[in-house]
Amino acid sequence: ARLQFSTALSDNASHLVDTTAPVVTITRAGTHVLSTVSAAHTDTLSFTFSEGIDTSTFTAADIVVSGSAGTVSGLARVGTTNVWTATFTPAGGMSGDYTVSIAAGLLKDLAGNDNAASNDVAERHGFASLSSMSINSSYEDRSGCLAR
Repeated sequence: ARLQFSTALSDNASHLVDTTAPVVTITRAGTHVLSTVSAAHTDTLSFTFSEGIDTSTFTAADIVVSGSAGTVSGLARVGTTNVWTATFTPAGGMSGDYTVSIAAGLLKDLAGNDNAASNDVAERHGFASLSSMSINSSYEDRSGCLAR
């Protein structure tokens, strides 16, 4: 008996290839502006992906904090969804503006495509709110007139 294998594919066969980069959108839960900065003042960040990603390629090191000092920690996936959360903590005693983002090409989707760059999320810590500031509205005009 002789076995014969056929490797011919049907002319009607089609193959779908995923070449779309996964997109990540970053949001933050906190909306406050703090007048005092300490490790107790944190914001929860959410990272929502447009499709499933290779979970071994996404780490806290992929999350970039620029501006004043701060850290991102506690990166965790929310169940089996395409959402991850982490905690942003400004450096104690450091006030300033922060931007949190993920650069392109740092992680991959399940088909091996590199991610597109995320949106930038702005943080502001350590600034007094305008309602707690006082403005002195009178000053002496050096020409001799008093303005109020």
